[in-house]
Amino acid sequence: MFDKEVVLDCANLTPRVTWGTSPDQGGSITEYVPDPASESNAAKRRDIENALSYMGLTPGTPLSQIPITHAFIGSCTNGRIEDLRAVAQVLRDRKIAPGVRGIIVPGSTQVRVRAEQEGLAQIFIDAGFEWRQSAAPCASQ
Repeated sequence: MFDKEVVLDCANLTPRVTWGTSPDQGGSITEYVPDPASESNAAKRRDIENALSYMGLTPGTPLSQIPITHAFIGSCTNGRIEDLRAVAQVLRDRKIAPGVRGIIVPGSTQVRVRAEQEGLAQIFIDAGFEWRQSAAPCASQ
């Protein structure tokens, strides 16, 4: 039982990608790599500069023009069995693009076991994704 039900219209939702080294450093593929000079907070500006240096990106580059090298699905935020079922529908009979490392991490051991019982894990593996233990480190391995 919930206090309130919220309905979201996602008709205009665009895919999101990261341009930096953490999930908060990203945006819609219709956006651009930020310019650190436009950030007034010195700590945030330094974080942006460090991320762009590490990623080898130039401010103003359209995010849609940055090649995807890693795809990460799961863990705490989107690793529920319902999420993995939706991912499996997309990945069934498909392969990850050459040069892209795909990692899928279930949100818990219970979800992992269920996904394996339902055959979802095999769909991910067949698509070329790494199927990890629950609570595995993100893309650091």
